[in-house]
Amino acid sequence: MQGGTGNFAPVLAQEASTVFVVGPLCWLTVYAMWTRRSAVRELSQLAASVMHMQSVLLYFGAELLAREPSCRPEPQYFYMYFVGANLPWLVVPLVLATSSVTRMRAQMAIARAAEKTHTL
Repeated sequence: MQGGTGNFAPVLAQEASTVFVVGPLCWLTVYAMWTRRSAVRELSQLAASVMHMQSVLLYFGAELLAREPSCRPEPQYFYMYFVGANLPWLVVPLVLATSSVTRMRAQMAIARAAEKTHTL
C-alpha cells in the first residue's frame, strides 16, 4: 500500500479486529436491544464503542505521524475529508460509551439500594 505510515501492519491488524471482534459485538448489541437484555446491551455497546474509538484514534495517529501522509495536504481536503468524514466515527462511539457507562452506574446504584434493603 502506498502512502500512510510505511508500516501498514498495525493498521491492518486493527482493521481485522474491527471486522472480527467489533462487528460481532455490534450485532450482539443490536440483538440485546431487540430482546431487551439490558446488561448484555450495555456491556457489548461499551466494549464495541471503546474498541471502535481506539481504532479511529490509531487511524488518525498513523496518518498524522506518517512521513508521507496519504491525505492530500490542502486544508479543505484535510479538514473536510480526513477530519470531517472520520469525526463521526469517533463522536458516535463516544456518545454511546458515555450512555452505557451512565446506564450501568444507575443500574448498579439500584442494585446497591436493593441489597441494602434486603440485608436490614
